[in-house]
Amino acid sequence: MFSDVYIQKILSSIISNYNTKDDNFVFVKHYNNVGFSGYDIVNMLGSNKDVYLLCHEFSRSYMQEPYEPFLGWVSDIYYNLYANKMTVEEFIDECNVYSLQKSIFVSYIKTGKCKRNDDVIVSEISFEKLKFYNSLLNIYKTVTKNVKLLLVLNNIHFAHYSTIAFLHKMINLKNMSNLAIFAAYNESYIHMEYMSELWDKFIKYIKANNYVYDWVGIDDKKADILDDMFLVQSKRVEEYILKLNNMLQTFALEQAEIYIDIIYQKMEFENLKIPNKEKRTLLYLYAMINIFNGAYNKALVACENVKMLYKKSEEPMEHYICTYIMGMAFIYMSQFKSAYKCAKECINIAEKKLNDEFYMFKGELLHYMVQYYGWNDIIVHNLKFEAKPEFLEKLEYYGYKNVLAHMYVYGVDKNNKTGQDIPEVYEALYTPEYLKRGMDLGYELGNDSILIVAYMNNIELFRGLNNFKFIEQIYKECIKILAKNNDKVQIASMYNGIGYNCSIVEKYVQADKYYNESLNIFYETDNIEFMGETLYNMSLNCIQAGDYKKGLDYVLAAIKIAEDLEINGYRICKDTKLFGMAALCYYYLGSDYNCYVYFSKMECIVKYLLDSLDDSEVVDYWSGELVLYFFIKGLITKKNGEFDVSKEAFENALHIAIHTDSFKVYIYPLLILELGRLFKELNQDEIAREILNEGIYYCNQNGYYERQNMLQDELTGKEIAIKKINFTLNGITIKDILEKSSDYAVEKQLKNRLNDINFISQWQDRLDKESSSIEEVVVSSMKTLQNNFSFDSVYYLKATDGEMKLIYSDDDRYLSGQEVSVISEYFDKNRSAFVTHRTEKSFGDYEEVLRVFGESNVFTMVGIPIMDNDKVDAIFIGLLLMHRTVYSNKKVINQNNFLILKYVFGQFIDTIERLRTHEEIERMNKALEEMASTDLLTGLLNRQGFMTSVKNMDVDDNLKNVVMYIDLDNFKYYNDTVGHEIGDLVLVLFANILQECASDNGIAIRYGGDEFLLIFNGKDEDYAEQVAKNIYEQIEDGFASNIEKRLNKKIEIPEEKRLSCCIGIASFVSNTDKAIEQALDRADEALYSVKNTTKHNYKVWKEATDNEEN
Repeated sequence: MFSDVYIQKILSSIISNYNTKDDNFVFVKHYNNVGFSGYDIVNMLGSNKDVYLLCHEFSRSYMQEPYEPFLGWVSDIYYNLYANKMTVEEFIDECNVYSLQKSIFVSYIKTGKCKRNDDVIVSEISFEKLKFYNSLLNIYKTVTKNVKLLLVLNNIHFAHYSTIAFLHKMINLKNMSNLAIFAAYNESYIHMEYMSELWDKFIKYIKANNYVYDWVGIDDKKADILDDMFLVQSKRVEEYILKLNNMLQTFALEQAEIYIDIIYQKMEFENLKIPNKEKRTLLYLYAMINIFNGAYNKALVACENVKMLYKKSEEPMEHYICTYIMGMAFIYMSQFKSAYKCAKECINIAEKKLNDEFYMFKGELLHYMVQYYGWNDIIVHNLKFEAKPEFLEKLEYYGYKNVLAHMYVYGVDKNNKTGQDIPEVYEALYTPEYLKRGMDLGYELGNDSILIVAYMNNIELFRGLNNFKFIEQIYKECIKILAKNNDKVQIASMYNGIGYNCSIVEKYVQADKYYNESLNIFYETDNIEFMGETLYNMSLNCIQAGDYKKGLDYVLAAIKIAEDLEINGYRICKDTKLFGMAALCYYYLGSDYNCYVYFSKMECIVKYLLDSLDDSEVVDYWSGELVLYFFIKGLITKKNGEFDVSKEAFENALHIAIHTDSFKVYIYPLLILELGRLFKELNQDEIAREILNEGIYYCNQNGYYERQNMLQDELTGKEIAIKKINFTLNGITIKDILEKSSDYAVEKQLKNRLNDINFISQWQDRLDKESSSIEEVVVSSMKTLQNNFSFDSVYYLKATDGEMKLIYSDDDRYLSGQEVSVISEYFDKNRSAFVTHRTEKSFGDYEEVLRVFGESNVFTMVGIPIMDNDKVDAIFIGLLLMHRTVYSNKKVINQNNFLILKYVFGQFIDTIERLRTHEEIERMNKALEEMASTDLLTGLLNRQGFMTSVKNMDVDDNLKNVVMYIDLDNFKYYNDTVGHEIGDLVLVLFANILQECASDNGIAIRYGGDEFLLIFNGKDEDYAEQVAKNIYEQIEDGFASNIEKRLNKKIEIPEEKRLSCCIGIASFVSNTDKAIEQALDRADEALYSVKNTTKHNYKVWKEATDNEEN
């Protein structure tokens, strides 16, 4: 056929190009279901033994493997070409696979399941993903040194993200003349949104390189079957678990997210029927995939769902895994208090329940992860090394070398001053012992990521020592490492660092050049947040050079980008500092009003810090913000003539600046200048000279000669000369940047809107199908709200019997009755819901409620009342706290979040009321059922209740059951002689004895009048005889003492009239109507056998009949 001839020609061309062409790739495009099979290709190649052929056809109808088929082909290649020459381990070693990922490939080739020997460090996921691509590529590079590979791929338009991303990298490789690819795709196929950008780039690349051939002629070959979308099937759940695990381990996270979301929806909202064990595993995978993708709140929600599938006391391993994953999520959400609790709980479970040293070790590791912020960012890390030597030994013992390297690198004490005397030779740069160990491990593992972190730590050390001479060289070493992987974004970050260093040493033009390089890369790669960071740095550079107009333009742009991103600033500075820099620029530009506006915004946050000035840790952490705040306050109050206040503010700034970080470099000379001017205005010229001379000495010692000249001019009364520098953006404008940021904000709003719709839908489904108790619904719902909106603390209050009470609190802090009253009284007076942030002027309006939780500790508060008949019926309080983790860029609760919260909390209250009503109806129905099936006098089951209970018994066909038919003797005498009240007392007392006898797997029944039954499940006649003897012992005195007590007088009951009973006993096996009726007849027969002879005795049915026969 025509298509076969066409394919044959293409194949012939490909084969003839081996060893002569580096890009031996053909991609045939078509517009329908044209297809070819591996069988077709094999036939066309004929007896060509020189080429090793691998064929694959993609489909949407099943769950694809990560990097399908390239990862799977590695196993095929090993077992067909290498297995008789070397072990799997030797093969992987030869292929130059990244050391930390060797175990993944080895386990996959041996078992089909990817397993890693140590833990992935979440902050390294992007790096690990890149290394996995390179490792897989290295395998194909190694193989094609000696083997001609022909890779045939049909329907690649159905391939998932990991496959297309890898294929794109593969066809970018050079010097692989033994590799050929023949592939076909449908040009008209419409991809899922998550794939479209990658696919478009891929198609653009292969077309630009002339790899694409049109399908020529009339298509006479159609695909045999229609390709369906992936549908979840419960019978294939084990396959899904294996493949999702492999996606997670190989960082095919985009693909994993698509599949796991589909399965999660089916499990949670479409009631997919799978066993609890598999469901838990899928939820763990869902949680870990979301942690790796940065969606930590989703991970927490999944863990809360897992908790409903196990019992802590019975399944400690499940409890451990769930708690460990939650601890990881809390770390990266910067909820360190909760993360510490999880670590502590893991250690406790491992020690007391699992008795397992490895899981003890993992619990300790989680503890250290909390301490080092999950090794997430060296810039904000400032903790001293505190790891115990024995724990470092454990890391080595368990093979956690990468974690050990991170412990060393992040554990350096940056306040170490022993490196003051640094040699003038770069190779001899001072490196602390632990940092050096970490770097050595990084080189050993081939982990470029930790080497970059180590170099950055070295830079921080030198900055802390005010030694900037070699910092640029260190940055350039980092760039060399990053260039190996063509990591543009990281290289741009290094340019940012070099620019910052140049700015400090007064090379403002060079700094501007590096910042422009960085900004353009970030613009090109759509890294909006990093553009904001760069603009902040550029603003500092302009302020340093005295260009406050450009400095203002840049810092206002950085503020706008942070607002678009809905973050509280950037990694390297918070919005507090941004507001302060804007205020400073406005001050020097003479715009007093705008200066005050931004200073007020800054002050709203700094108020919290002012209460903690005696806390050295807080001061160290916020030193830059505090110096800037006091400096601007001094400027404003000096201008207003409040010289005492100004002097105190300047002195506070000076006191903190002495111990601050490199931000001091920017502010300190200006601070000295303005303080000197203040003392001149106060006619204290001698003090002014002393202060200016101190500043001149400081600048001279650190090589800040331009700032030294500025202070020298002030000292001598000369006009300060400012060198004019033309700061400009190259290639882009602030307008371009803000448009890109605004477009991103719109896209994010749309995505958030979809997420909100999805959350509301899931929330409604969850509440609609909720069949748990009210208490369980409250806990589950409050945790879902806390996790979804990243609250540090949530509280739920409810009016009960006319009084507001705390129903739920997630933390250890229990609100007192007085505190609950304060909250209740506030909402009684102010019935509107609110959200308030510390940065807003209205924050103080809620002081009454804020004080309950410690006003200085709260950054954001949400308060939502629910009204019922014009009274406050319920209240929700959510808090984001002001702690040191403000450096985590915690997202604020915006107006849209607030509206969603109001809506879903209202739904929650409606559900609680529905459940309460349902419980009340159930309680009433149960009471009515009990009334219908229970004897009102004795509380025993009546005849109707007896039949229902016996039918509901869980009987074992291999065991006997026994019935005791009991009739009271002389009961009529008691009724006639002492009265019906005493007769009722006798019945109740006798019923109590039977109830006690029935406590061990039995049922007690008042069958009518003075007749009773006892039924025992799984017991035989011998057991019933023992019960009968026990009954006779307890009624020996005929209840005479009880009757005398009730009548309050002594009575005489003739012995022959004393209360007793006759008992007939019979056994049965099944609980069918016929079997029960037969057993009752036999027991009744035995009973009357006794009643007609001796009375006060029992008979077993068999004995009764035997006696009668005799």
